[in-house]
Amino acid sequence: MLHAFALAAALLAARTPEPAPREQILVVSQAEHHLSILDAATLELEAQIATPQGPHEVVAAPDGRTAYVMNYGGRTPGHTVSVVDPLAGKELERWDLGALRRPHGIARVGDHLWTTVEQNNAIARIDLTTGAVDRIIGHGQRVGHMLAFDPATERAFVANMMSSSVSIIETALRPGHGVVRVLEVPPEPEGIALTPDGSELWLGHRVGGHVTVIDTGSLEVAHRIDFGGFAYRLAPTPDGKHMLGTCNATGELVVMDVATHTITKRLAVGTAPAGFALSPDGTHAAVSLLADSTVVVVDLETGATRKSAPTGISPDGIAWTRVARRAEAPEAADPTTD
Repeated sequence: MLHAFALAAALLAARTPEPAPREQILVVSQAEHHLSILDAATLELEAQIATPQGPHEVVAAPDGRTAYVMNYGGRTPGHTVSVVDPLAGKELERWDLGALRRPHGIARVGDHLWTTVEQNNAIARIDLTTGAVDRIIGHGQRVGHMLAFDPATERAFVANMMSSSVSIIETALRPGHGVVRVLEVPPEPEGIALTPDGSELWLGHRVGGHVTVIDTGSLEVAHRIDFGGFAYRLAPTPDGKHMLGTCNATGELVVMDVATHTITKRLAVGTAPAGFALSPDGTHAAVSLLADSTVVVVDLETGATRKSAPTGISPDGIAWTRVARRAEAPEAADPTTD
């Protein structure tokens, strides 16, 4: 009887279709101090989770079931990270970073989170299993705002806005650990991204209207692209063929060819675009619009857009997650009965 029950359960499980995945868009409101969670298909608001003052950036775990919000602060510098469950629409816990102030740029690497801590002129590593800071590496530059991380070399790259420099930090626990090199770059770098192969570092500048491309091998400026304004945020497409950037001045998401270092497309998205996140399949981008407090989703092929209702004043950091729904286990029959 037990064998027959097990066989029947196995056959039932085999016939049960896999649950459809769901996608969510997460966006912070700097001014209203919360994280909004949108259904990616409909752009309907599912939840808003209160945070401490001035959340600026958000990153999600690969499975989309946990997200981390960096609470930058306002007049008073922030020093916490909010850990949230997007599916449940609630905060799970809040990690206090102690004397580390103004966490901002973030990169999730394995079971750790690297973040810039602006006021300390440093970067810090947070253990995602405990919430404890287990590494701090100082770089000494002013306003190290955004961060890019190369998992292959374990190097962190920090855009230092007020020092007009990039810090290249060796984080690996091996000879050379903690070495910091400083590369002078054109004024006020902020947007920053690596190509997927780690060979190039792209920078957007608050002044000058251009994007700088740095060869990470020689650490020399290799290309300069006339972007048409401030490249607020940069990120590559999953295939590494294109680099995308939000142009705050022109209201566009700009598509650049990585091989030729030329602009191939300018997609109108709305006034004052800020952060953006790519859909899991790489075909769309969700862009936060500072001016009208909404999120717009743009089709990267056609340029077609759809816009959400207001999500909160000054939306900025944004993430797009894909979560496979967990199937309910079939109710087991009592094996002691016929």
